[in-house]
Amino acid sequence: MFFSSIFRWLALLTVPMVLTAATCVAAGPMETVKKITDRTIFILADEKLKAPEREAEKQELLREAADEFFDWRSMAQTALSVHWRKRTPEEKEEFTRLFAEFLEKTYMDKVEGYSGEKIEYLEEWIDREYPDEAVVKANVMTEKQGAIPVEYLMFEKDGTWKVYDVLVEGVSLLRNYTSQFNSIILRSSYEELVDMLKEKIGS
Repeated sequence: MFFSSIFRWLALLTVPMVLTAATCVAAGPMETVKKITDRTIFILADEKLKAPEREAEKQELLREAADEFFDWRSMAQTALSVHWRKRTPEEKEEFTRLFAEFLEKTYMDKVEGYSGEKIEYLEEWIDREYPDEAVVKANVMTEKQGAIPVEYLMFEKDGTWKVYDVLVEGVSLLRNYTSQFNSIILRSSYEELVDMLKEKIGS
């Protein structure tokens, strides 16, 4: 599967982006990405955090930071697409939580595989008509696959730039999940999708 083969590179550039959100309030979109990626690489290289007894601490740090940086509700709504408006407020809250935990677990499982890949930052584009929306383009440089282009779709919320979608080689992460989730709901039910997410995250 396309996304499964590149989750490790995507993990480097998404989960890492959450670790210093509190220090990036005044930074632009690209500067935010750079600072947080650098911070993540530092954490991955920290020998103290590699100790088995500190694994839970490291995972919790990633989760708490991710909750501050990603707009999970916006991402969950996009992923669920037309089925979102059919859900009750309680169901929307539950689905947002499950989807966030699912993405966090997926990326955390992969980020440990980081082995020194370099990141090439290309450009930052801020929408002139809607200056609170931006795109940051970068390449993850790999030995086997060469340059993997990644785009972060971001918006400014309460003075902080947040990610609401990620494109890898031009393919939207959320569009991929939208297609999968829609198929599950149409083939079975919304409840089946919820059960599958719970199973994936061990809930």
